[in-house]
Amino acid sequence: MTVKELTIGSTGLVLDSVTLDVDLSNADRISIEDHPQGNCLVCHPARARITDEQASLLINAGVVDRRRCSGLQT
Repeated sequence: MTVKELTIGSTGLVLDSVTLDVDLSNADRISIEDHPQGNCLVCHPARARITDEQASLLINAGVVDRRRCSGLQT
């Protein structure tokens, strides 16, 4: 199931009702990757499916885009 609500805060993210306290610019801990069913936010070891719009918001917040077919590579 894809994340319905994404909130980007100064110290991390809230995905639906789950809070992740993570440095958004730390590519070793958090990134956007390909998933057979769409975009995937990876925050080791957790994974969450996200929409294209949510991926764009995360990239603008500093999350590294590691999708192979994306035109938004950082």
